[in-house]
Amino acid sequence: MAPASVAPRSRSFYLLLLALGTSVVCAVCAWFPAVMSRAGISHGGFWFRDTFYVLAAIDAKRLGMDPYGPNAMNVHHNYSHWWLWLEHTSLGRRDMAWMGALVAGLGLIAGWLSTRPRSAAELAWTWLFFCSPPLLLGLNRANVDWLLFALLALLVPAILASAPVVRRWGAPLLIALATGLKYYPAAGALLLLAMRPRPDRRFALWFSGGLIGLVLLNVAPDMARFSSVVEHEGFYVFGAAASFHKAGLPDGLALGFGIVVLLAAGGWLASRPMLRTWAVPAELRQEYLYFILGATLLSACFLLTTNYAYRWMFGLWLLPFLCRLQPVAPGLRRLVAVTRVLLLVQGWGEVPVIAWLNSTPVTKETVEHWEFVTTYLLAISTWMLFACLAGWLLHFLLNEWRSPESA
Repeated sequence: MAPASVAPRSRSFYLLLLALGTSVVCAVCAWFPAVMSRAGISHGGFWFRDTFYVLAAIDAKRLGMDPYGPNAMNVHHNYSHWWLWLEHTSLGRRDMAWMGALVAGLGLIAGWLSTRPRSAAELAWTWLFFCSPPLLLGLNRANVDWLLFALLALLVPAILASAPVVRRWGAPLLIALATGLKYYPAAGALLLLAMRPRPDRRFALWFSGGLIGLVLLNVAPDMARFSSVVEHEGFYVFGAAASFHKAGLPDGLALGFGIVVLLAAGGWLASRPMLRTWAVPAELRQEYLYFILGATLLSACFLLTTNYAYRWMFGLWLLPFLCRLQPVAPGLRRLVAVTRVLLLVQGWGEVPVIAWLNSTPVTKETVEHWEFVTTYLLAISTWMLFACLAGWLLHFLLNEWRSPESA
């Protein structure tokens, strides 16, 4: 953890280095496509693919075509119909270049500002994860999850705002809007337990619950469509169902098994003295809430759906807290270190194998063999990571609910 006396100028310096470092890596990927191809995230000469799909669906809707049909770029099934309301604007496929750059740029800026390294070590951890192939894949595709990342980055400041109207109304509205755009942000309502004082928290929870219920009811057909087309195979994919599929087990058991296992692991960790007696340092309150937000969103995605690896972007919110917390208890220090290392494994664990397969003439059987071995082993580390996050989440749930500060 950086000392409290770190000068604002030094913090700005590390932030500038992070921005420059990630921008350089993005530029290298743009100018030398072979770098991305070697890591298995090649764009095939087609940048901002996911933004293009949304814009193509808008064009189709504007022309009276079915935006989810076979004649209208049906990959839009990954998104809710809320995006189609943009048909009332002038946006279309011709806007792909600047819209894609905007989506990726907003993701970069939100990532820089919400991590803001305070030391050289923290800068190294953040830069290494920021520039991991999964996150670069999301930036290359200008995936709209980066827009949600930028939108939800406002949630913690809203919860900690001094103005009651921002806390009570702003935070629930942010969650509801993000939920309508991509479903899984509904899990972010858990963070409202951290709101102070209790009347504000009570209002925000009820208001958010009502809004999210209405939103999910509205987008339920989109969610059904999305769940019917999710693929389970390949590198750069994670999720409880995907790991069950990889092990030859019924996918339908994944959710129930995952809930039981993570509750058991999280309950055990939360009951250990290292977490049970630990309290969040006041100076790390904001970092802690970002950590909980990232852990909540990632855990919900892991349990409920199969995810392409760019969704690890929410792991950026885990790093500031994990880097700045310096607990006294040895057990808690180990938990922090293990969580941080397991997170980095998610970003880079598959890369050496993919790079080797892409640089060596191999048969299809060889590729399939190493894809199975690599993703199977990575699935084990993924379950371990979410077991660690479950401990932090249960600690948050128990302590925030009964905290005397919320009275």
